[in-house]
Amino acid sequence: MMRRRGGVVETRGLRELGKGREIETWRTLLTQANRFSIGGQISFDVFPNGWDKTYCLGHLEADAKRPGGIPYTTIHFFGDKTFVGGNDYEIYSDPRTVGHSVKDPDETSAELKKLFDL
Repeated sequence: MMRRRGGVVETRGLRELGKGREIETWRTLLTQANRFSIGGQISFDVFPNGWDKTYCLGHLEADAKRPGGIPYTTIHFFGDKTFVGGNDYEIYSDPRTVGHSVKDPDETSAELKKLFDL
């Protein structure tokens, strides 16, 4: 069982929490967080709707409307979990971005070199 408390992620065994508390913890988690995705190699992400990686795009759009703001015309996103259910999928497939599916930093570097003629 993992939980975030004061910016720190704590882990505990499910048996340690006890069945009643375990069920209530999951019930709360499932009703408050509506999205689950595969995160890193050994993790999954849980978050409310709208709080995936596309959340930042709204901030960029709002900033562009401010005096002196920068209106970005093309935003490239590079990610490895770009499949449905992966934590990069939403921003990778968002019409406001050009998505690039990569396997590792070396492939990202190669894609950047091709893209920008480096």
